[in-house]
Amino acid sequence: GGDSPTPAGNTVYSSTLATQFAGISMNVGVGAVSSVQGNRVYKMSITSGAAAATIPGSFTGIQLLGGDVNVGTSAGNTIGDSASTGSIAITHSVTSAQAMGIQSASTGTVTISGNTVAGITVSGSTTSVTPLFVGINVSAGANNTVSSNVVGSFLTANSIAINTPGTIATSLQSLTGISASGGSFNAVTNNLVSNLDNAHTNSITGSTIRGIMATAGVCTV
Repeated sequence: GGDSPTPAGNTVYSSTLATQFAGISMNVGVGAVSSVQGNRVYKMSITSGAAAATIPGSFTGIQLLGGDVNVGTSAGNTIGDSASTGSIAITHSVTSAQAMGIQSASTGTVTISGNTVAGITVSGSTTSVTPLFVGINVSAGANNTVSSNVVGSFLTANSIAINTPGTIATSLQSLTGISASGGSFNAVTNNLVSNLDNAHTNSITGSTIRGIMATAGVCTV
């Protein structure tokens, strides 16, 4: 991130088209375990017309598409900044478009541990555009472990926030800390989810904040 080697300022991506950004994207093999350690994705401003169903959405800090992967197990990765707000600012122009901190769609064995997703602000281009955000999402895999991560911040208020009122009564606007939406066996343990804010004003079911959501496989939370 940033606009210079220091880095200062923000990297800016702006388009009315389906602009998509993935800080790190892994599509690797199984057996020998690949590793993503000690990286930081921050100081970014993204405006996108990407639709909800397209991976990685408008923004994903770390994206796992395949293989056996350890993420942060020896040196945690940081998406955003736990000490500030808006380190990553995302604006959606398409309703129900999604952004994510860390996403795994790998069918292998994945461990996501010791990472931080924080300091992220998501907005709609108008009050009627309803964005979605997930801090950490696992949507496939035989065995997933999501442990000892921080989504949001213990001290910084509104660390991850959707700022748009989301006034359309038929459009979902949700903010989820950790989601296990796929996979056979998911262990989601010892994580901290704190200081999330969703400014939605519509009444549709599901327009809410969820700390941890498990909807697939056998889950330990």
